[in-house]
Amino acid sequence: MDNILLLERIEEAKTAVFQKPEETMPEKLAAYLDAKQIKTYTHQAEAYDQVTRGENIIVTTPTASGKTLSCLLPVFAKLLENPDATALLIYPTKALTRDQLLTIQEMDSLLQAKTRPAIYDGDTKQEARARIRTRSRIILTNMYELHHILPWRAKWGDFFANLSFVVIDEAHKYRGVFGSNTALLLRRLRRICNYYDGYPQFILSSATLGNAEAFAEILTGLPAKEISSDGSPRAKRRFRIYRNPKKSASAAAAEMMQESIREGRQTICFTKSRTGAEMTALRLREESPADNVASYRGGYRPEERKKIEANLKLGRVSGVVSTNALEVGIDIGNLDSVIISGYPGSMISVFQQAGRAGRKGQEATVTFVAGQNPIDQFYANNPDAFFNAKPEEAILGIENPYLLESHLLCAAAELPYRGERDRKYFGENADDIIADLKNRKLVSSTPRGFVYSGVGNPVLEHTIFGNIGKTWAVICGNTTLETMDDGQAYREAYPGAIIFHQGERYRVDISRGFHRHRGLGLFGDPQRLRFDQLQIALFIEATVLNIP
Repeated sequence: MDNILLLERIEEAKTAVFQKPEETMPEKLAAYLDAKQIKTYTHQAEAYDQVTRGENIIVTTPTASGKTLSCLLPVFAKLLENPDATALLIYPTKALTRDQLLTIQEMDSLLQAKTRPAIYDGDTKQEARARIRTRSRIILTNMYELHHILPWRAKWGDFFANLSFVVIDEAHKYRGVFGSNTALLLRRLRRICNYYDGYPQFILSSATLGNAEAFAEILTGLPAKEISSDGSPRAKRRFRIYRNPKKSASAAAAEMMQESIREGRQTICFTKSRTGAEMTALRLREESPADNVASYRGGYRPEERKKIEANLKLGRVSGVVSTNALEVGIDIGNLDSVIISGYPGSMISVFQQAGRAGRKGQEATVTFVAGQNPIDQFYANNPDAFFNAKPEEAILGIENPYLLESHLLCAAAELPYRGERDRKYFGENADDIIADLKNRKLVSSTPRGFVYSGVGNPVLEHTIFGNIGKTWAVICGNTTLETMDDGQAYREAYPGAIIFHQGERYRVDISRGFHRHRGLGLFGDPQRLRFDQLQIALFIEATVLNIP
């Protein structure tokens, strides 16, 4: 190999620092911790105390430091004491939601808390929705679904009136325009809860940020205290920077992963793209068939992702090549080595990905493989700058008039807008925007306030998070291989494109009259591949119009 080691830093191991909460804990919860032989770390005790005292918090301790328990302890304490109290838990991905549901269900069962935790998202069956709304006291969802829930506030009245906590996991994901939309969405949620005399506290879990408290306040509209003093143990960790002047970062990373696996180290390699994850895994499979390597990314069927996660946790696979889909806190067990193939775009992501190594206390290795682009080369030539870099500030704002207009239209459809009551949620410019919307006949003045008077459903008309729910299914025979959103389909499934999926290659061919595709298996064995008829018709239209 031509890989050149530029610099290595060693982070020494540290022992755990335990502390009991100062605030009283319900007997059942204390007994649960004793039965599970759990001693709370300093940051978990601090989180419990601050929330119990009525504060909103943002926990920014490292990956695998026990942030989940930091969030759940005060939630269950409240729900054990108040049989009417409810909690809304929001996660950025469905995979993480499923993973957390199992943890919460186990905790609920052992505590006999009778909270009946359930997931309420786009996959929830229609016949189950009313039961979950009325019976579940802990509901897990995502921001996309919440945007669609709020117009149905009358059906959620009891839940919102008793809402004690809103827990937002991986809160650092909500930055930029996406985060600004989320901040306005959360103000719509608070507005409705307040209407029903519900005043929920916010508990945020996040990667380390440069402006955690300011970020949390802008995101939720409420002040929050940062919990950052980490009491969890940390294994010894070697952090290395490599570059290979003769090969791409992905090729060099594949070689390093192969070597790491042969040394008996379970390894995860993070790549920057879906295609990069598939091609790196394919390279490893072809060069070392004996090495059991999986790829992991968005778009896989839920059962396929769960199988990969379980196999990784149980040690049935030697390694996995992943996009940032495994950057979030899904429990995937012991990992000996992390390889970061190319700078992932932020130091926030670097710290999150590096945190996947040594999750259970064993010595770990983290390797950053610099690519050929200017940012990677800067860090390759200045490795000290990489090691000394601080996490970025998460930037978002609610002043953007275009975003604010969309949310005000949605808000007016959910509950009449009244300036004296509602400008505290949406800012001083909200009244001016409402006046403009009235002139455009999109809202009307009534004795109760301004109400939506446009055509159609504003939640559907103003898809503030992009093409919500619009997916393309890639089907082989009677089996759905994966799903793609619009952008991914246009980018990866255009006519003639090669689709990679778990070691198989498929060619997209829409020239045939029945909209079928010819798939090329790994060994050239032709298979039939097609899209759903309606979706392929949409795709052809998009191709003709040259939509990128």
